[in-house]
Amino acid sequence: MPRANFHSRRTNLMANGKTHLVVGALVGVALDGMWQCWQMKRNPDRKFDWLEMAGACAAGGIVGILPDILEPATSPNHRGFFHSFAFIAILLWAFGIFGVKLTLRATAFCAATMLCYLSHLFLDSLTPRSLPWIGRWRC
Repeated sequence: MPRANFHSRRTNLMANGKTHLVVGALVGVALDGMWQCWQMKRNPDRKFDWLEMAGACAAGGIVGILPDILEPATSPNHRGFFHSFAFIAILLWAFGIFGVKLTLRATAFCAATMLCYLSHLFLDSLTPRSLPWIGRWRC
């Protein structure tokens, strides 16, 4: 019997829409779980809110696929500005500037939204095409 060569078969490990949706939802659930645990520690009368968790799951999933909604995958080279390192820098800059003026709950919501969006870009960065620096320009 011939011996199987692990490297003879290349598999496509690129994330698809379903993967982005699930990972974004999981990030939303994890962050909401941490938020609720922290809130319950500060206020022992607070109960765990499953409806809030479901909302975080749905919102995380939607935000997880948002880059592909803004720039649909019409070709393997579809990654433009909303899939770029420049957009990540703008998100971080805007969060740093405006995040300090928000309430704690609003800041946590913005941070969770940004992390769900970044989960999409992180998965895309693991592909052979990676992410562009600015729009369609690559280094």
